[in-house]
This record gives sequence, C-alpha cells and structure tokens, in this order.
Amino acid sequence: VFLTTLIIFIESRVNIEGFSLFLSFSSSGKEQNEEKKSYAQQLTGNLEDLNAENEIETLVKAKGFADCLCFLQSGRADLTVMTSGDALTAAQVAQIRDIVLSKSEVTAQNITVVEVK
Repeated sequence: VFLTTLIIFIESRVNIEGFSLFLSFSSSGKEQNEEKKSYAQQLTGNLEDLNAENEIETLVKAKGFADCLCFLQSGRADLTVMTSGDALTAAQVAQIRDIVLSKSEVTAQNITVVEVK
C-alpha cells in the first residue's frame, strides 16, 4: 500500500511538472526556438522515463514479486522490490536487472535493487 501511494504521488508530481512545462512552452511567445526545443526534449525524456518505469514495474510484478517501485534518473535505475518471504536470490536480481536493461538505456552497473519485506 505504501509503495502504491508513493507511486501515485510521484506520477502525479511528474504529470503536474510536465503540464506546467507544457503551459509555459505553449503560452510564451518570447522564447527562442532553441529553448522551446529544449523544453520539448525535456518533456519527451520525462515521459519516456515514466513509461519505462511503469513497464519495468509491471514486468517485475509479473515475475511474482509483491510490489516494485522504479526510478529512472540521470542514467541510473533505482528499484525497490517488495518480497513476500525469502530474501532475493542472485537469480532473481539477475531477472530484475535483465528487465531494466531491456526497457531502458541504463547500464548494468548503474542498477540498484533494494529489497523490502
């Protein structure tokens, strides 16, 4: 429940920031084209990260884990995985890592998996 509430809060925050960015982008006639392109790229990058985070979380949960929270930022992936029982095995961590590698541009050494019970 805690992770789900946190996810909803974070996704709402990202959507609000993206919407604010869109409003400033669309309503300001004084900005230079390069600045507008930068805003558009930033918004696109944030939305792509959000989509990848959702896909990673869904795929990790599909592997049988109780819950998962994924953050992609600055070339890093930080995951919190809720387990129901035993500690994560090396094979399970490898499964999680493979999911992140397949759905993002993060390298293996920049993936952090934290287990919570």
